[in-house]
Amino acid sequence: MVSSLVRIGLQALSVFLAVSLCITTIKSIYFFNDFCIDVRVVRKVFQPNDNFSIFSGNKSSEAWSSMRPAGGGFLEINKRHQRQLRLAPGIQQPYGADHYGVSVFHQLHCLEMIRNNYYNLLTGELQSTTRDQLLQLDYNSSEAYLHKHIDHCFDYVRQSLMCAGDVTIEPAQDAFKGVHRAINGWNVEHRKCRDWSQILEWAKKHKASIRR
Repeated sequence: MVSSLVRIGLQALSVFLAVSLCITTIKSIYFFNDFCIDVRVVRKVFQPNDNFSIFSGNKSSEAWSSMRPAGGGFLEINKRHQRQLRLAPGIQQPYGADHYGVSVFHQLHCLEMIRNNYYNLLTGELQSTTRDQLLQLDYNSSEAYLHKHIDHCFDYVRQSLMCAGDVTIEPAQDAFKGVHRAINGWNVEHRKCRDWSQILEWAKKHKASIRR
């Protein structure tokens, strides 16, 4: 009798673990639902890359675009996996799955959005707008949407950085052609980076087929 109860209890526990959120590293969970990802921690030395920091037309635009995986960083998750992950509804699709975003790709999208509009202002492709002009915009106009989008991105990136909370200590270095020493963050090893190649592969595996 006791052994039967123990067996039943173990079976119930295994079912519970199988449908739980990705909060442990128990291998059976990842086998049962491979949307759960245990991202490897790697060391990364930050180095400057002009393709991302200097406006150079198509070259820099292509570099930023390369950060987005197939599917644009959106995932396609069917109803069964939604229940297992206890997800709220995503963007519903006619074939039964929903589309979901991934925070890191949303964060990069916002940073790229801010970058693009900064350079558009510098080149004159985007006209500067005063506060009074903003208040007079049609709320539903494309220009008003652009400003609301950028407003959202500033706050979203802020909260993302605070959430990550990287506390790597950065020493001073010679900067600006040796004129003075400054803390620019380059050539510093960060010991708790996530393996970017693994994240890209995971996003590619579960990519949204059509973004709607």
